Amino acid sequence: MNRKYLRKFTDSRFDNFQFGEKVERQPYFYDGEVTMNLVDLERNILSGKGTAFEKLLFHAFDMVEAIHRVDFNSKYTFHSFTPKARNIVSLKVLIVYEGKVYSFHPLTNNIYSTANTFFHETSHNPMLLIVSDNRMTQYYYGEFNQMLSKLNVGHALFNVEYALDHIQELRDYKQEVYVKSDSGNFTDDPNVSITVAVEIQLNGTNMSRQLNAPSDPIFVEKIVEVASIPQLPSVFKGLERDSFRRRSSDQRKDGDVIFYRQLPEKVFQRLLEKVAMLLEGIPMKLYLVLNDIENWKPGYYMLHKNRLKYLSETQTSHEHIYIMKEYQTYTNLQGFNLWTFLTIEDSDTVHNHTPQFIQMGMIMQFISVFMATEGYAVRCLKNYDDPYIKSRTFMGDNEVIGYSSVIIPNHNHSISVQVNNA
Repeated sequence: MNRKYLRKFTDSRFDNFQFGEKVERQPYFYDGEVTMNLVDLERNILSGKGTAFEKLLFHAFDMVEAIHRVDFNSKYTFHSFTPKARNIVSLKVLIVYEGKVYSFHPLTNNIYSTANTFFHETSHNPMLLIVSDNRMTQYYYGEFNQMLSKLNVGHALFNVEYALDHIQELRDYKQEVYVKSDSGNFTDDPNVSITVAVEIQLNGTNMSRQLNAPSDPIFVEKIVEVASIPQLPSVFKGLERDSFRRRSSDQRKDGDVIFYRQLPEKVFQRLLEKVAMLLEGIPMKLYLVLNDIENWKPGYYMLHKNRLKYLSETQTSHEHIYIMKEYQTYTNLQGFNLWTFLTIEDSDTVHNHTPQFIQMGMIMQFISVFMATEGYAVRCLKNYDDPYIKSRTFMGDNEVIGYSSVIIPNHNHSISVQVNNA
């Protein structure tokens, strides 16, 4: 995603939007044999019998693909820990180890294995791959799906980092992936490609922290420098697995009516502190629209040196109508608490924006999970009116809005079922 692409699909994306092409949905990931089930695997781990590799399989598939909640009145029924555009199944985790490739089917909880004929294994360590499967997203979004795909990957990568951090401290990035294709694809379909790879070192010798089983440590090394956020481990503190389960965008089949429920100032302050921490050393800015927060005046703000700078007032009590580019006929977000916008400061100086959009996805995933612990929903959006937001925040010509999230009271869980693996 270069400068030309970014200009086309930010401020002007509604003028350039077009649908993609229908594609054949080949079952690339389930051609092998069923080797285990995620439910049985979790029980084995909880009993203390799980090996390091089994722990890796469980946490990788559980944090990205497994279904954890069913919302009967939602636009999207099945929910994993990883949000995706239209909730389309567009991300796959593959584990490559000892001549086999392991994949997961979220509807059956089965883990498949097949002979590795795609990836060059350069060590005895497992390799975790995040694969973007954009066959359906490109159909609904055309070329715009490239940006959405990277945001989706950011959501998933945050979850993977969280899981690995809870297994073992992370180590520095390596910068190579070994695939048998020059294009980076392991299929003939250009819409299916590897985005991230992580090498997991089992039973290492330079041990800095052990797992519960001292004889079975897992060490982590990353391959491919796509989206390092230096302060990421510091925001994992306080997030529990249930925080990911409770994450919601609260979207309903019959349209949205968001009732007011004020956001406490102390929660807002904690959120700002952690997001400011994530943005340290990253060439991005955060703008906010405050609407219903305890002790704060509604208006447009910018996060500057860990503090909010007031920019302008909201024009009406229906400010969300001006922010939204579409959906006003069946989306009423009048009772929103705040809206956040991540921007690229100087887009003209960057030749490839892929890492930044993955970082944006990671930051917005953190916001979603953090707010879920407080009982609030977060809807991550691309369908906002960029020129309007830029006019209210006085952004420069080279500044580009990349991603937004609206924080709203959550009313959806009364018609939800929590799915327990064990």
